[in-house]
Amino acid sequence: MAEKVLSQSEMDALLKEGSSAGKQGGGPSLSGVRSYDLTSRQRVIPSRILTLEMVNEEFARLFQASLSTMLMKEVEFVSNPIETAQCGDLLSRVSLLSSINVVGMEPLKGCALIIIDTQTVYLLLDSFFGGSGRIHSKETGEFSPMESKFMRKVVNLMLSDLQKAWRPVHSVALSYVRGETNPKFAMVVPPREMLITTSFGLKVEGKTQEITVAIPYPTIEPIWEKLCALFQGQVSDGLLEWQGAVKAHMETCYVDVVAELGRAELSIAELTRLAVGDVILVNKVISDELSMEVEGVLKFLGRPGSHRGNMAFQITSVVSS
Repeated sequence: MAEKVLSQSEMDALLKEGSSAGKQGGGPSLSGVRSYDLTSRQRVIPSRILTLEMVNEEFARLFQASLSTMLMKEVEFVSNPIETAQCGDLLSRVSLLSSINVVGMEPLKGCALIIIDTQTVYLLLDSFFGGSGRIHSKETGEFSPMESKFMRKVVNLMLSDLQKAWRPVHSVALSYVRGETNPKFAMVVPPREMLITTSFGLKVEGKTQEITVAIPYPTIEPIWEKLCALFQGQVSDGLLEWQGAVKAHMETCYVDVVAELGRAELSIAELTRLAVGDVILVNKVISDELSMEVEGVLKFLGRPGSHRGNMAFQITSVVSS
């Protein structure tokens, strides 16, 4: 019997019919079923990226101190959990006249984004010039030269601290590429490409706003193993149990151990002339230490002998690998 392959539209229609039938009592409800396109190239990214979380926390600590010094006010700057979003979806939620900064991450390829919305821009501006942190914004137009220069100063401060936070993990040189105020012009990767995003909570004068740092997955893919690695000393119980099982299994395995008494090289002519009673000289004398190989790898040196009537090998030294 041949199988029929359903198209995506036929599958959606079938799910819709099943949902309707379930509501009418004619069959099971499929209202909770979500169709999945097997041809989709959407990446599966783990919810915990441990090393990147460490980088974000260190950056938050550094930038909180730097911004407090710059504004001469107490500032709170905290890292929120890492999330993922498609580039198009993320930028569609960014308001016009936001400070969208495109940042290079040499030697990694591609660019990251630092997104500071309009209200956060004016909160920082008001605080810097001695205000009480009033939040006001405009929805059209452009930032004035003074406002643009101030935000460039804030972004450069962020890049300096973010570069320091990255240094223990992977040395990157962060550089300001360009600034945009319209999200449509800040598409650093295709709309459906995944971004690793972190929002940082900024609290000034009792008012809380957010700053978002977004890094395309292709940019950090070459160092992905570093970012997902467990910290030293942070080993799960399951991993410890697995290591114990492997160790116990290894201890019961058998290996070939060979002690070499000596070696000799003979030509084919000499080999053909050998007869009973001939003596072959080897490259060892009786006072030399013999070598012992484990699965073909030299591990020990020692001397031959006997023990309880059996041939034996006494280890005199261990060969370090």
